[in-house]
Amino acid sequence: MVAIAAFMARATPLRDAAVAVLVLLPLGFYFALVRPLVFPYGLYILLMPFDEFLAVSHTGTITKMLGGIACAALLFYCLRTRRVAPSTPALRVLLLLLAWTVISVLWSVAPEVTWQWIPTYLGLALLYLALSLTPITLNQFKFILWAIVVAFLASAIVGVVLFRTHTPVAPLLHPEDARVVLSLGNLTIDPNEYADALIFPFAIASMLALGSRYLSLKLLGFAAASVMVAAVLVSASREAVIGLGLVAVYYLWRSRYRVQVFALLLLTGIAAGPFSGTLLARLQHAAATGGAGRTSIWAVGETAIKHYGLFGSGMGTFPIVYDQFYLSIPQIHSFGWNAPPHNVLLQFFVELGIIGLALYLWFIVANFTMLRTITRNHPLYDYRLIVEGGLIAVCATSLFIGSFNEKWVWLVFATAAQLVFLASTYRRANQIPTAPA
Repeated sequence: MVAIAAFMARATPLRDAAVAVLVLLPLGFYFALVRPLVFPYGLYILLMPFDEFLAVSHTGTITKMLGGIACAALLFYCLRTRRVAPSTPALRVLLLLLAWTVISVLWSVAPEVTWQWIPTYLGLALLYLALSLTPITLNQFKFILWAIVVAFLASAIVGVVLFRTHTPVAPLLHPEDARVVLSLGNLTIDPNEYADALIFPFAIASMLALGSRYLSLKLLGFAAASVMVAAVLVSASREAVIGLGLVAVYYLWRSRYRVQVFALLLLTGIAAGPFSGTLLARLQHAAATGGAGRTSIWAVGETAIKHYGLFGSGMGTFPIVYDQFYLSIPQIHSFGWNAPPHNVLLQFFVELGIIGLALYLWFIVANFTMLRTITRNHPLYDYRLIVEGGLIAVCATSLFIGSFNEKWVWLVFATAAQLVFLASTYRRANQIPTAPA
């Protein structure tokens, strides 16, 4: 491989990349066999914030390919070592939800559209399955948390740098045009999705800083969390700010570091001023625009529920159903035709009916309840708060945007399953009681 790499080295970017891949391939193959959570799953996490920029075709990205490779490596690791983590309640409910999603193609108003969406959810769920079944150690869990922080801190720094070099003009007059949007050529990352994905890394960085005994790590964690907050502010995402606030309030309520959390909130509030202009303008315009047309979308969705509320219209068909009833509802703040649901609960109610909505809510509740065995005196209690902060972010943002197909959302679910297994190993080793918190 080194000989082939030397032959291909001709100082062109493509060949340089090929050389790097060839040289690192043996090392990557080794880690995929013995440390799949480090590689390729670790690389999958590092590339996740820039997923939209890594398209290799009309149907996939490099990150999606890495997710498939990571899934195969994790499952092979389980077979090779003959060790499998017990299934969680959330995993069992998810299997029911996926089965109902696939069955919905039978009565879908547009079966071809439903078939296009099913592979996306199955791919994310299969990786979640592999991560849930793969045994994990505390050091590997910490590695994953730090990888998440590093990856999304990089995207946060890019957003803040863009704000500093392209300061928006007159944000009060044109709040939508003044938002910082990450772009590369014709490819862009939706500012709401960009900001929402930073909430879970913020929860990780801030809690790791709060619980650290070392001043250097504490300052480093607070600095990373502050940069992420600044990036959310310059993206001017209202739902992401709500999510950040809920995580902070939750930490203030449940953590053992209330004084530190209060001080962090105070400092963050003071430092947020230079980055808040566009966000404040969008908050002022929220009522006048119906949340950028969301209220009108939800009104049409309520009408669609009356027709498809029992079994649903089929996964992925909300825009089609929306167009059916668009003209039947007064459009006070019109979004236009072919609108997305902008609400996961509404999406599941319309597309999968009351049964699909119930299964989704059961899945979310199961993610919270299976963490209850990690009590306040448990050594992993801080990690429980991190995961619950991420789950709170998922619940908050899902009320304003369709996020169930976002990779960062499934990252939260997978981290919850991994923490449950890690807690079970602690209980067996130290005979920690399992009473609810």
